[in-house]
Parts: sequence; C-alpha cells; structure tokens
Amino acid sequence: MSSHPLRHSNALLITWRLAELEAENLRAAELEPMHFFLGLLKIGELEIEPILAENTTLTNPQILREIDSVQLMASIFSQIGLETTKTRRRLRRSLPAGSWAGEMGQHIRRSEQSRAIFAKAEELAL
Repeated sequence: MSSHPLRHSNALLITWRLAELEAENLRAAELEPMHFFLGLLKIGELEIEPILAENTTLTNPQILREIDSVQLMASIFSQIGLETTKTRRRLRRSLPAGSWAGEMGQHIRRSEQSRAIFAKAEELAL
C-alpha cells in the first residue's frame, strides 16, 4: 500500500463540486453519498472538455481519457435505461432539506459514510 495519497481524477473533482452544489441547495451540513450520486448523474450531461481545458493543466490526451471515463459511465446509465435528468429531479424531491445556514460556495465536508466509501474506493484502486 502506497504512503502517498491518491490523486483524484479531475472528473471526480468536478463531480465532487457538483455534489457540493447539490448539498448546498438542500441545505445539508455534510456531503452524503446521495449528493455524490446526484453529481455522477449530472456530470454525464455536461460538456467537460472545455471545463478541463480552461481549469486544469492537463494535456489533450489526459483530457480525452477523463472524457472517456465520463462517457463510459453515461453510456452505462443509458444502457440500463436510467434517465439521468428525471432521476436527479425525482431524487432531489425525495431528499429532506437540512437546516445548514452556511454561505453558498463554501466547501462542505464529507460525512463519515462518504469518507468510508472513498476509503474503500481508494483501497480497491490500489
């Protein structure tokens, strides 16, 4: 096991930011797994090439690899008949609003459950 922390992909970082926006809109105090799922549903609908080109130092081949991973996930959702926009909207309506009163745009910490999921994913990636 490496002692160096894993570097998250830029696509994951975009998904993470989308999850923060979902949590903010729901006034959640922490990022829960459901917020990350909402972010995953959304990222497949975005044109991430310009986002990555303008906000990272990735080379074009690296950007294309990031796009490929996002498109693979979007195609899997499509193959199983998951309509991401409808699913996101239904899911948002089903989640309870929190009482967090923080400022918009502020980074929100992951919940214990979300940290455990990330730890497991990092473990599997090794």
